[in-house]
Amino acid sequence: MSISPSYRDLVLAACAHHFLYPSSRSDFPPMSRRNGLFIIDLKAPSDVPRFLPQGGTWDVADVQWNPHPARAEYIVSTSSEKL
Repeated sequence: MSISPSYRDLVLAACAHHFLYPSSRSDFPPMSRRNGLFIIDLKAPSDVPRFLPQGGTWDVADVQWNPHPARAEYIVSTSSEKL
């Protein structure tokens, strides 16, 4: 988990088959067996999070948002030995 430099968004690394959707929510994207990143808008936390798929078969190990406002759009994630 990591927070954006503006403190507006939160990114979570997740393996989709380990991620449990709340049973009361029918507006979540369809379940996928792929790994990826969920980005939550902290100004609207009840909205459906954005999902960025992670290629490959390895679970996402870590995720960090670039702390520098000049490049706030960069997020780095690791899986296995890849960056």
